[in-house]
Amino acid sequence: MGTLADFDLRHLIADFSCAHLLVLGIADGRSLAEALRHDFTRILAVEPAHPIALEAALRHASEPRLTVIHEPVERGLERALGELPKQSPALFWLDLPPLERQLRTIAAGRDIGRDILIIDDLNLHEDGDYEEEPADDAKRPRDRGRKSGLIDGFLAGSHELQRFRRRGGYLMALPAGGGK
Repeated sequence: MGTLADFDLRHLIADFSCAHLLVLGIADGRSLAEALRHDFTRILAVEPAHPIALEAALRHASEPRLTVIHEPVERGLERALGELPKQSPALFWLDLPPLERQLRTIAAGRDIGRDILIIDDLNLHEDGDYEEEPADDAKRPRDRGRKSGLIDGFLAGSHELQRFRRRGGYLMALPAGGGK
């Protein structure tokens, strides 16, 4: 399990003008807590698990920049996309298993060419030499080996893709034209 703390968020916010963050999957809350330490104008967090969403909403109730959306992934993602300004670059933290649906929904809802996407737990989607392997092999999609083509197909033309083997692996997709 990864965390946004593994990334230089100040750099990403400043160099790519990412004022908005969309978090898919709150998990243990470390990434959300890290995000709140930075200068995002708006943070939208989609969490399908009721206890996790409720705990995050209560813990950060005094934080006006944060909206916790407790809905099934696709519906919550569509709702969050509707609240993001389409003309403003956003950072997406993708930390839930149905990656293909997430990517398709995001790409259908906005022009992602200026957005940054960070995929956590890359070990669920691609083979590789990662520091950590999934605790539960059942969480791995059967077609895991083919997922890299899916990710590359969605993002390679518009983004520079960087893979990291730290923890369970990350893929960071930066806009191909670079920052400011």
